[in-house]
Amino acid sequence: MGYFLASLAGVLIGAVLVGSILLNLPIMRSGSTTGATSSTTQSSTSQGGLLSPGTDSIFSPVADVAQAVGPSVVKVATKQQEVVYSFFAIPMVQESEGLGSGVIISSDGYIITNAHVVSNVTEAKVTLNDGREFTAKVVGSDEYTDVAVLKVEATNLPAAKLADSDYLKVGELAVAIGNPYGFDHTVSAGVVSALNRSLDMDNGITLAGIIQTDAPINPGNSGGALASADGLVIGINTAVMENAQNIGFAIPIKAVMAAADEIIKYGKVKRAYIGLAEYIDLNEDIAARYGLASKTGVMVYSVDRTGPLAKAGLIRGDIIIELDGKAIQSGSQIRDFLNAAAIGAKAQVTYIDKNGKQKTVEVLMTEMP
Repeated sequence: MGYFLASLAGVLIGAVLVGSILLNLPIMRSGSTTGATSSTTQSSTSQGGLLSPGTDSIFSPVADVAQAVGPSVVKVATKQQEVVYSFFAIPMVQESEGLGSGVIISSDGYIITNAHVVSNVTEAKVTLNDGREFTAKVVGSDEYTDVAVLKVEATNLPAAKLADSDYLKVGELAVAIGNPYGFDHTVSAGVVSALNRSLDMDNGITLAGIIQTDAPINPGNSGGALASADGLVIGINTAVMENAQNIGFAIPIKAVMAAADEIIKYGKVKRAYIGLAEYIDLNEDIAARYGLASKTGVMVYSVDRTGPLAKAGLIRGDIIIELDGKAIQSGSQIRDFLNAAAIGAKAQVTYIDKNGKQKTVEVLMTEMP
């Protein structure tokens, strides 16, 4: 009799448990009322009995960033015209279309993107996250930083919040938001893989101080946001390493805004200028091949005839080895020097002339034309 009663009790308890699950009733755990309440709070049941992650899901940081930054990221559709020649050398105008991304930086319609996104465009249109479309004006662009500014006639736009990218650390969460291959407002996530990278662009310009990330970036992401876990924009996506997986690059937002501020004020970034038009970075092989007096430095190939270097007497074949006492080994170092220099300031240029004699001259830096 006792065995029968115990079996019956077991069947009844099992039926209650199964019924609780089927009816989605909270199951009280022994000695923990709060644990049961917490369990129902962490996840909710959708139709079909599938559980949806709650606010404490491991995916919520990325989702939160997407919700915070996403409305500030726009699609940039462009049209370009270029002259091409037929088989019979007849010039024809060919129109092409491009896609990129941008980030709203002010509620009154200023948008940042990459210079290569809007290069030689005849028309640019911006589509917001809510579907609104605007014709955009290119305020200006700067190929040396790969930054451009667009302007649309609108108000109360969702401007992004910007971080001080100087405080970034390797390993931080990085969320890329953009429009790769035309797939609007795509979100991908990774980390800040490295800082202060140098990136050689197709136009021969080297971008310095670049953020490397493994957040997947593809064509169309250019100009879009790279954001932190706090929902702040830390950079503007600009390029991806070809034939590699998840090696992408972004321009730190502090550098982007320094360029954007000048573009908004002047239509361009003002820079100091010494008139070095073309140059060759020297190494031991080049120096040995041509019997040069220096194995390192930057050899002048051509100068602006009306520029500061020409006025100071530098000609083709001279080798620049120092600027204001700092050793120069590449043209990118000269660009960095000029980016930091003030227009109208003087600089000491040390060089070795074609006869192997070292000289130092003073040049007055003018504004880059």
